[in-house]
Amino acid sequence: MKSTNNLQPKEFDDNQPDLGFDDFEKGESFEAGESHSEVDTCPDTDAPLYGDEEDCTDDWKSVDFHAESDGGNTPPTQGPDTASSGEAPESETENQRRTSGEPSTALIKLTSENAEDSEGAETFSSSDFEDPNWISPKYPESLWKSLDGMGQAFCEEWKKDGSAKVTGLNTAFFARLVVLMSNLHQHHGDWYAYSECAGTWHRLDRAELLNVIHRCVMNYGRVSGITEIVKLCSARFCSDVAHFMMPFSGYEDIFDRAPKNVINVQNGTIVIEKDGSIVLHEHSPEFLCRSVINMDYNPAANYSEFVHEVFRDAVSPADQAIIQQYAGQCGLGWNMSQTILIICGNAGTGKSVIVKVIEKVLGRGKYEGLRTNMLDQRFELSRFEGKSLLVASDQYSDALMKKGAHMLKSLTGDDDLTTERKCENDHPIINGEFNVIIVSNSDLPLSIDGDSKAWMRRIRPVNYSGDLPKTIIRRFPNVLLRKYPEQILNWMVDGAAALRGNCDSITPHPEMLRRIDVLIQDSDATYAFVRNCVVRTGNRENVLFSSALFNAFAGSSYFVGSGSKQIIQIKLKKAMKDVHGVNGPSHDVKGSDGKAKYGYVGFRLEEDGPE
Repeated sequence: MKSTNNLQPKEFDDNQPDLGFDDFEKGESFEAGESHSEVDTCPDTDAPLYGDEEDCTDDWKSVDFHAESDGGNTPPTQGPDTASSGEAPESETENQRRTSGEPSTALIKLTSENAEDSEGAETFSSSDFEDPNWISPKYPESLWKSLDGMGQAFCEEWKKDGSAKVTGLNTAFFARLVVLMSNLHQHHGDWYAYSECAGTWHRLDRAELLNVIHRCVMNYGRVSGITEIVKLCSARFCSDVAHFMMPFSGYEDIFDRAPKNVINVQNGTIVIEKDGSIVLHEHSPEFLCRSVINMDYNPAANYSEFVHEVFRDAVSPADQAIIQQYAGQCGLGWNMSQTILIICGNAGTGKSVIVKVIEKVLGRGKYEGLRTNMLDQRFELSRFEGKSLLVASDQYSDALMKKGAHMLKSLTGDDDLTTERKCENDHPIINGEFNVIIVSNSDLPLSIDGDSKAWMRRIRPVNYSGDLPKTIIRRFPNVLLRKYPEQILNWMVDGAAALRGNCDSITPHPEMLRRIDVLIQDSDATYAFVRNCVVRTGNRENVLFSSALFNAFAGSSYFVGSGSKQIIQIKLKKAMKDVHGVNGPSHDVKGSDGKAKYGYVGFRLEEDGPE
């Protein structure tokens, strides 16, 4: 089932104050209390991140930031409360109102163009998403009220003539105000702000964060009439505010609870339901998307020519369907099927082309190289933070028999993994929901180690066969992306829909099941043989030569008749290490002819084979 529907934008509750990420891109000057004309949104994602100091606002809400005096120099509050009336301040300055005893107020921009018109606008709720723990990224009014407990926003010195001079700013107050005004959320120690132009939550680097803080403080100072704000809002103060900023309770892991059935593209956000139906929504911060595929989605784009050109006759239709579903899963950004795509075949058959196409669709920063021999090293897992796809290209035949290869089950099995960063004391936790693609010219035996069932659930081996292409096209993935951009995206989206319609499972076809069985048997047979037929004697008089070990295995019932001699020897060596704890055969063992040979000292076969 496939349908598309261009819905109206899903707006926030416009009765809530908000000064969003993109509001710093608007460059119209203002004075407190003025009415302002509508400003254009930024035309493209390459627009400057922040405007000049005289930014404008569309709609205003009067919010009381006054903290009652606790015996300081601030006079007691008197007179009408402008915050309760909701009216904009008159032409008198805020400094004059402070002198007269009226409450200190600031004007905060609303996201909508007209708050009254947007009251009935459609908004998202937890029932609209599959995860019942989903929460809206929009901060509720109750959190704005928490500013009352942060104390006075600034320190004042009262002069003899009754006027006040601001001498300092409350760091903790502005730290909370910045998070609320800019609607910032934290993820793994980084702050994110929503960009209306790109339709994504953007990670703020240090300079961007300090600019956001500076903009918020300066805006507060201007609308509050604090002329001293220019001197007080220094780089040191902004840095101190950044150190004080922290997420609100309940919002610490908001991005971990983001909807996982969406693909964010240039012309909207694609939502794929459980039944495989497809709906195109307008961009919305409620989807909590932190990346975007820079292509337009066109459900009418026919991708048959692309499929023929990228796969030719090298891949069977059944394997093509598996690859399409996995590509759709990569578009969704997490491994819902908990599988590993293994692509094997002869050199030059185009195995890497489809992988590079998927990488380029996702964009840089969303995929990372996979080194199976390094997965158990201290800092390796930290490389995967913020990624969704791990790719191991051009792997040797022993890639899945390396010491760290067992970590692939955790990286794809929804396990929580603790990472370690160089020169940092923090140990962020990443979730093992990565998509993993491994490409090799030969079959990849596994380090089973008694866990064959887990590997059977994980691996999805695909074969490339046939003749080499007659014409070699340089940078072929780039050519395909220029030629079939909408077709490729539609192919991936349909793959994701097929995956979701199949209960989030990539079901192997009969031929693939046979490949999995053979691969598991070949990988596990060496372990069974070594466990049952190789005996440790501890006597240095007993020597088991590598050639004798191979011949005994090849002539036993454990050998199913597949795999090259080199691969079998690698697996036997790995089995000897895992079962008996020996780090490979010695290379200087004397044979009966007096020549040095490879062998294991202190071992023998149950029935001694040939030397």
